[in-house]
Amino acid sequence: MKKLFYCAIAALMIVGCAQHDENEPIVRPVINAPETLYADFEQPTSRTYVENEKSLRWTNGDEISYFPSVAYNMQYRYNGETGSNNAAFTKITSDPITGTALARNYAVYPYNVQTSISDEGVISLILPAEQKYGVNSFGEGANTMVCATSGTTDAVLRFKNAGGYLKIKLYGDDVTVKSVTLEGNNNERIAGAATVTAAYNADPEITMSNSATTTVTIDCGEGVTLSNDSANPTAFWFVLPEVTFTGGFTITVTDVNGDTFEKSTSNSFTIDRNMIQPMKALNAVIESEEQSTTPADNEIWYTASEEVTPNVSISGGGFGANITSNVWNEVTGKGVITFDGNVTKVGNSAFTRRTALTSVTLPNGVTSISDYAFQNCTALSDIVIGNSVRYIGSQAFLGCKALAGITLPNSMATIGGEAFLQCGLKSIVLPEGLKTIRWSAFSQCDSLTSVTIPSTVTAIEEKAFAYCRYLTQVICQATTPPTLGTKVFYNTQAYIDVPDDSIDAYKKADGWKDYADKIQ
Repeated sequence: MKKLFYCAIAALMIVGCAQHDENEPIVRPVINAPETLYADFEQPTSRTYVENEKSLRWTNGDEISYFPSVAYNMQYRYNGETGSNNAAFTKITSDPITGTALARNYAVYPYNVQTSISDEGVISLILPAEQKYGVNSFGEGANTMVCATSGTTDAVLRFKNAGGYLKIKLYGDDVTVKSVTLEGNNNERIAGAATVTAAYNADPEITMSNSATTTVTIDCGEGVTLSNDSANPTAFWFVLPEVTFTGGFTITVTDVNGDTFEKSTSNSFTIDRNMIQPMKALNAVIESEEQSTTPADNEIWYTASEEVTPNVSISGGGFGANITSNVWNEVTGKGVITFDGNVTKVGNSAFTRRTALTSVTLPNGVTSISDYAFQNCTALSDIVIGNSVRYIGSQAFLGCKALAGITLPNSMATIGGEAFLQCGLKSIVLPEGLKTIRWSAFSQCDSLTSVTIPSTVTAIEEKAFAYCRYLTQVICQATTPPTLGTKVFYNTQAYIDVPDDSIDAYKKADGWKDYADKIQ
C-alpha cells in the first residue's frame, strides 16, 4: 500500500465461514479457506486518521497473511488495479490446511512467511528495519496492519494500523539521497521481531522482542533528488511501533556518493499508534570526504542550539587578529567567525557564558586558550582545539557540563588551574609532552572515571583531581614519580597503576605515600 488513509480501519469480506459457538471447544483439524477475500475501507468514526487528504489504496501485488480460524499462515494476493479501495484478494496457498484451532479469524498486512500466531491469538511478526521510499507517503510493505474478528462466524475483518508515523522533511542543493536512517539516542528497539496482540474492536498492542533492532532505514533505490525549496521539502515517512525516544533520536542521510549528513535532537519524542509526527524541514548539507574539516588560519567555526538565533556573539579582542565578520552559514549549518589575520590564541573570556554554543573548531595556528575562554558554556559538547595549543588557562572550560570528551594535542605543556573544573568529562588520556597539571584542573568532574597521566608530566598540583567521586582508575606512565601536591586525589575512589619497577618509588615519594594503599 502506497498511500496513507483517512481512517485506520479496512474491511475485508470473507465468504463461507461455518457457524460456531465461542463457548464450546474448537476442534478444526482441516480447513478449506475461501478462494477470494473482498476488501474495502470504512469511513472514520473518530479521529483515527493520520493526515488530512491521505487515503489508503491497494497496490497491485499487495499480499496479506490470513489465519482462517486455525494457526496456519495462508497467503492471499491482490491482482487488480493499483489505486483501488475495493479489492478482491485471491488465495495462493493450497487447500486443505491444518493447524491449531483459534477462537476467531485473523489477518496481517503485509504477508510474510515468518508471520505466525499463538493459540491465544498473539501474532509474531517482523517489523521492517528496511523500508522502501514512498512519494509523499510510506513505502510499499512498510505499514503493518492486523485485524481480528468477533468469532469464527464473523464475515468481516477489520484492519487496524499496528504503528505510527514519523515524517522527516529535507531540502538541499544538488543532493540525491540513497538512504535515510533513524536511530534512538538511547537505543530504543524500533524494528525486527515483535509480537502484536490483536483483539476484536480493540487497538493492537506491539511488544518488541529483546532481539529487535534499534535502527530503521528508508531505502531510496537509485536515489531521490531533494527539493531545493525549504517551503516545499521532500518528505520521508518512517513507520514505527509506539515508542518514546527518551533521549531524542538521530537522522543520518546518505547520498548516492556515500557521503553523509547527520542531525540529532536530544528532546524526548513520542510516536503514537495511527498518528503522524512531522518534523520541521532540515537543510541536508552533505559533507564529502574532500571537504575540509579544519578552518582556515583566519577562521573559527562553531554551532549553536536550535532554540536560539544561531549567531553567537563573542568578545572582540584577544585573538591575535581583529574580527571582520561573524556569520551563520545556512549551507554548511555552522557559524564562521572571520579575522583580518591569523588566529593565534583565544582571549580571556572570549566565549564566556555563551550557553547556546554547542561546538567550536579552532584553526591549527592557535597556541593558547586563555583564562575563562569558554567558562560556563553549558551546552558545549565538542571542541577541536588544533594541533599547536601549548597552554590552557585557568577556568578556561569551567562548568562545561556537556563536554564529555576532549582531544588534547601533543603540543600541550600546561593545563591551568581549575581549567576543567565541574566539566562533564568521562575519561581523558592526557597527551605525551604535557608537563604540568595545575591546581584543581579536573576537580569536581563527577563523570570522570579514568585518567592516563603520560610519562612527561613532572608536576601535579594540589586537588588536581579532587572530588571526582567516580574516578576509579589513574594510570601513571612515568617511572620517576611526578611532584604531587596535597589532596590531589581527595574524595575519589582511585586506584593508581604505575610501572611495575616503580611501585616502591611511588609509595615512598612525597605526596604519593599518602596513597600507598592505592598504588599497584
